[in-house]
Amino acid sequence: MDLERLDFDLAPLVESVRGLMQTQARLKRLALKTRIAPGTPTQLQGDPTRLRQVLVNLVSNAIKFTDHGRVDLSVETALPGTADQAQGNDASGVTLLFTVRDTGIGISSAKVDHIFNAFSQADGSITRLYGGSGLGLAICKHIVSLMGGRIWTESVPGEGSTFFFTAHFALCVSMAPALGAQPQRQPDAAPGTPPMTQSLPHRPCASCWLRTPQANVRLAEIYLRKLGHSCVVANNGQAALQALAAERFDVVLMDLEMPEMDGLEATRRIRRGKVAKDVPIIAMTAHALVEFRSQSHDSGMNDYLTKPLALQALDEALRRNAPHGDNTPDMQA
Repeated sequence: MDLERLDFDLAPLVESVRGLMQTQARLKRLALKTRIAPGTPTQLQGDPTRLRQVLVNLVSNAIKFTDHGRVDLSVETALPGTADQAQGNDASGVTLLFTVRDTGIGISSAKVDHIFNAFSQADGSITRLYGGSGLGLAICKHIVSLMGGRIWTESVPGEGSTFFFTAHFALCVSMAPALGAQPQRQPDAAPGTPPMTQSLPHRPCASCWLRTPQANVRLAEIYLRKLGHSCVVANNGQAALQALAAERFDVVLMDLEMPEMDGLEATRRIRRGKVAKDVPIIAMTAHALVEFRSQSHDSGMNDYLTKPLALQALDEALRRNAPHGDNTPDMQA
């Protein structure tokens, strides 16, 4: 298993885990909360897909083995002087501590040391009652090790379990100031100055994020402008249709989950309409399952991106779907 090294924002990644697991928690009437401690660096370089895989696995397990109460996911900077912070927190990197706490069935002290082994669970009755092979935690342990960290748990039978893991990340200097540096105030832009350094004949991208945390919207805007594109954000499906009718766009980024009109229905209406019916549409969702890809394709979408959004993946998708193909000017900022 190899890890990628991509720029990503931790805040929308954590929020996407909560969003993906929220339905599962609601079905069991459990509270599911997430928290990033103040001062924790969130603009990072690493493998967001593998990090999300570990978090989803731990949160999903916590919900599965909890019948009453709550599940909490928190992130903070590893404390100085601890073994987990040995790689250092400085201007180039940071070690983070992730904690998933539940009020579930718990694990006996005799079994705690074995649960990270492949195909191992606390006891045979767990498999009969809850299902699963016990392979997930072994995979998590391997990924965390590749990230320069470790994973462990503390548990009391009948009271709940807390899973901890650490991981080391480089800081994304292109997205945020160095750790501990004070952000500099940017000079005010002149009235009417567009947020572009290039003169473009029309807006290259329309982004339609609906029922998405504001942090995700902000991250997408940052990425698009970093790549040299301008964008318009629509607040719902109907607003997206109105924007397309009023102005020309080269690409639409369409969230699948929206109030009033979801992304699939909005795409169908675009394809049936007379205006902008051929515009490339890229689906965006926290779901990576095959059925979501199939639904996106059937509705008329051209491509598919999963959240948390990665800069390189977004750039590649835009280049694949740019109306001018390989003749499109290099938009790298």
